[in-house]
Amino acid sequence: IATDQSGNSDTVVRTVIVGRTPVANFIVKSETQVGNGRRLTLEDKSSFSPTSWSWVFGPGASPATSQLRNPVVTYTTSGQKCIKLTASNSFGSDDTTICVNIVLDVDEVMLQHNLNIYPNPASNKLIVLLDGTAHEDVTVALYNNIGETVLQPIKKTILNQEEIILDVSALPAGSYFVKVQTPLATAVRQVAILK
Repeated sequence: IATDQSGNSDTVVRTVIVGRTPVANFIVKSETQVGNGRRLTLEDKSSFSPTSWSWVFGPGASPATSQLRNPVVTYTTSGQKCIKLTASNSFGSDDTTICVNIVLDVDEVMLQHNLNIYPNPASNKLIVLLDGTAHEDVTVALYNNIGETVLQPIKKTILNQEEIILDVSALPAGSYFVKVQTPLATAVRQVAILK
């Protein structure tokens, strides 16, 4: 209300909306091994009430993007993965990028087999020794450090104790992962190949 010297008054009403642009933030709430990948559950921790979220997960991710507040993403390749979140509301938007290191298949669950892989390091051949239950199917595969299969997987039925020989003579020197999979369990071991 405003009043002049003559006593005349006038009233003006204005609505002011108070708010601000969100500050984007998130955490990796959980990380689990699933098949040939790592599943991350992400949790939005943005402040100042965002109403929409845009995620970009980068190469090797499924899905590649999401509009969910708390998405789940699975990576099928190893390495540093940079995840970008843009949080928005009616006042604007903000983004943040957090990088995580994904290492595929390093968690080991071996329910029915004792596993030994030798020699490690190897140059010409790797021997995968399995001691398990008779008549159990097993698949043995070799991956490089970015998750690519480098040898044709070998499928075999285990009869108590079995040796599976992997010919690595044609592979370049480096770090690799041997993955042994049965219907009920998966085990992964890192191995080195030297030349």
